[in-house]
Amino acid sequence: MSSVDYLRFIFSTGDFNETFLHNHLGKFGIKSDLATRQIVTLSSGQRVRLWLAKEVLQNGNPSLPLLDEVTENLDKERVDSLVLSLSQFPGAVLSISHDENFCQKFYSAPLTQQWKLQQGTLFTIFL
Repeated sequence: MSSVDYLRFIFSTGDFNETFLHNHLGKFGIKSDLATRQIVTLSSGQRVRLWLAKEVLQNGNPSLPLLDEVTENLDKERVDSLVLSLSQFPGAVLSISHDENFCQKFYSAPLTQQWKLQQGTLFTIFL
């Protein structure tokens, strides 16, 4: 089953045509042939993006994304894209990561508040 087939199956009663589903998946980085490839051939990061695409269609846009080790299977280019997307998110974002590259870039994005847990101590930094 492909990503498009999966969404069509999940939302069989919905009013989503093929073009809409392709465009929606594209917003999550599942573009062109990725949308029609078998899900079992997708990387774990691509499967997470498919799940996020399904969740947004099912529940609407999130008001507080919780990201736990979200960069684990992402290359540098995808991490940069993620940081850019998160910096443009209008609400709060809670991210847990051990990826120093991601943390450095994410923390340098325009934030209003940053919390950092280091060696058992929680630091709050107001920017």
